[in-house]
Amino acid sequence: MKILENKIKNFPILGNFCISIYKRLTGKIPFKNSSEYWEERYKKGGNSGSGSYNELAEYKSEIINSFVEENNISSIIEFGSGDGNQLKYLKVNSYVGYDISQSA
Repeated sequence: MKILENKIKNFPILGNFCISIYKRLTGKIPFKNSSEYWEERYKKGGNSGSGSYNELAEYKSEIINSFVEENNISSIIEFGSGDGNQLKYLKVNSYVGYDISQSA
């Protein structure tokens, strides 16, 4: 499909327009920047992704919790906290999370 997209893009004016319409119809909106990506993802009912849920979230929290305990850390400030699901796995006294997405 990527080869076809590249060929269509080569058509003056119409090529980029066609690719844009295709991506919008299929939900493949072009990446512009992190802020817009995450805002759109959460607005559409998306979440913070696999790293914040289930086995991957548990694995990540084991590493963070070990570091917190070994270094006697009592508070965490997280930039990029997303929907906050990861927090339920953390063992810390105080937590503040910030995210670029207003919807999150």
